[in-house]
Amino acid sequence: MPGVKENLILALDPGRDKSGIALLTPEGQIILHKVVATACMEEKLQQLQQNYNIGLAVMGDGTTSRKAKENLQQWLPGIDVKQVNEYRTTDMARKRYWQENKPKGWRRFLPTGMQVPPEPVDDWAAVIIAEKYLVQKEEVGKNG
Repeated sequence: MPGVKENLILALDPGRDKSGIALLTPEGQIILHKVVATACMEEKLQQLQQNYNIGLAVMGDGTTSRKAKENLQQWLPGIDVKQVNEYRTTDMARKRYWQENKPKGWRRFLPTGMQVPPEPVDDWAAVIIAEKYLVQKEEVGKNG
């Protein structure tokens, strides 16, 4: 969906080797989500900035977040960066993966909580980080 005019939310789940990236509308509609090698992050983020109107970046506050935030501010100057508590986002991402990718064959008889997704879920963690931010923003608006 290149050419989307509204200010999109760029969400990141930064990691040492791989990171999750997601783009959402301010209403929470998922535009894209993907897992990228952390070493390629600068190039991927700059491509997204060229193709989409990014108004804000949100990211988890976990282990690698300090360095990732510094890098993000350097790579995408002028984009405000907010941090969100990423507690349990990986667990939530696994659950979300299975909601979006129903198990097939004999796996459909096993509880998804006992299964490991066949691919990384960092992208879903990024989506959840953005959704957490949107919920927090909405709650502040109601109480503000």
